Amino acid sequence: MNAADGSALRQEINQLVSRRNSNPHGPVNPEHASTISRIRRRLRGLPHSALVQTLQELLDELDVAALAADNSSSYVAANAKATELTGYPHAELLRMTVNDLAPPPKSQFHDAWNHFIQSGHLSSDLVLRRKNGEPVGIHHAAYASIAPGVHLSLLTPLEIPSSI
Repeated sequence: MNAADGSALRQEINQLVSRRNSNPHGPVNPEHASTISRIRRRLRGLPHSALVQTLQELLDELDVAALAADNSSSYVAANAKATELTGYPHAELLRMTVNDLAPPPKSQFHDAWNHFIQSGHLSSDLVLRRKNGEPVGIHHAAYASIAPGVHLSLLTPLEIPSSI
């Protein structure tokens, strides 16, 4: 992709994202509600040593890109769809934090992370940078405390209408 094509793609994605964003703390996506409930039930009461392995198995069953982070925002689990979407290998994702993938401004991350943990849910459309630098528009739905100290993000690529 040349620089002009990349710039046009970024502009299209940014326009789509700015049009789609709504109340970031609105109701939980009904499509995710049963998934979140099922994951919470399966993780309930597990010792931490078994929790991450079980969480990884549950994420691997999902048809959507999924990343789980601990309280310090370090990724502890990621599924194959997340590696496809981000372009990062699984092992590399597990060495990253939410801030590493988050869009700018990075300086506001700490406050945004704390607000997310307190509110319990965050949903927005944003532009994610793949490992190769390519922008990709995604819908990001995050759910705090699916297990003690574990938070889940579900990422869905946005369809970019040809009318943009």
